[in-house]
Amino acid sequence: MATKLLPLMAYAAAILLLSPVQGIQAQIRSGVEQQSLAKGYILIEHEVPTRAIMDVLKPYSLVTRPLLERYGGTFIVSGGKNHETLEGGWSPPFMVILEFPSYAKARAFYYSEEYQAVLSIRLEALKGSRAILVEGRIG
Repeated sequence: MATKLLPLMAYAAAILLLSPVQGIQAQIRSGVEQQSLAKGYILIEHEVPTRAIMDVLKPYSLVTRPLLERYGGTFIVSGGKNHETLEGGWSPPFMVILEFPSYAKARAFYYSEEYQAVLSIRLEALKGSRAILVEGRIG
């Protein structure tokens, strides 16, 4: 009887010993999955563009829209007519939020030669323009 229990006990011991390792492996896999869910966001705040400013921005838009698509970016928000300050004194007159598949893609878009070549158009046309790059995780 004891000889039959020995393999069973060895199997049970192996399971107990390997469980923490499997748990760590699962945590590592989960961390990698979470990391792949992280997106990149560019938030831009500026004055409300007038019709004249929109005309000045046309060359900027002609470059940035296809470039945004090339980097996997999409417009999440572009506006500001209706907004409500919920906390603090922050009240941007106009807000643009761009979403990218990753922080790296958002950063690569912003620092690309093509975008840097037209960025000055926006900065000169829209006074007080401010932008930040943020990594966001889903969940």
